[in-house]
Amino acid sequence: MQLIIETPDEKVLQAIMELLRPFNVTFKEVKNSKPAFAKQTKGTPLHPKPVRKLGIMPGLVAYMAPDFNAPLEDFEPYMN
Repeated sequence: MQLIIETPDEKVLQAIMELLRPFNVTFKEVKNSKPAFAKQTKGTPLHPKPVRKLGIMPGLVAYMAPDFNAPLEDFEPYMN
């Protein structure tokens, strides 16, 4: 498992280390060559959108009233 904390607060880091002490977790400092908020350049986006799968929930609506699209009586004064 990998946990990345880019700019940890010292108190938060100490609390995490105390919680993980019984599990013999080691910490290492990683130098990242990219800035935290990299600018997008031409080409591939920084975070590409996930591909949507269509039709994954067929049959979700079990019943729809026959007059579902009929105008409501409560809104008649506003429809004129």
